[in-house]
Amino acid sequence: GLGNQMFQYAAGLALAERNRTVLKLDVSWFQLDPAYEAHNRYALSCLNVTEQFAVQEEIDRVRGVALTRSEEELWCSWSERAGDDPGHGVARGPSPWLAPIERAIAVLEKEAAPTTAKEVSAHVAELRRRLAEGADVGAGGDASGQ
Repeated sequence: GLGNQMFQYAAGLALAERNRTVLKLDVSWFQLDPAYEAHNRYALSCLNVTEQFAVQEEIDRVRGVALTRSEEELWCSWSERAGDDPGHGVARGPSPWLAPIERAIAVLEKEAAPTTAKEVSAHVAELRRRLAEGADVGAGGDASGQ
């Protein structure tokens, strides 16, 4: 609710100020699930806060950075029910972020994996070049072979 939004805004604002940048809000997920939006609307606009909303291109770029910086694993989880009482909580579904994350992972995996014979040959040649450079550096030379 509003309290959670206030906390997230305060944390984001503190980070933005520390990094001398602008805080941009992503409120897109409020519109992804109409049932959720009816219960929990974006509500910070009723307060005296400075709002700058991120556009979809900015949101996608940040998601891409988050995925590429996750070196080994990225864990996403969700709860089937909201609230402390399992028998009376509000039913929920998976996060609306899972589908875009899965699409981003598929694109990254496709880009990382060579598919044609020419791409495979170029990739192997690049790996051999890097290996040779590493051997030169390890033998006391620099990457140029000197």
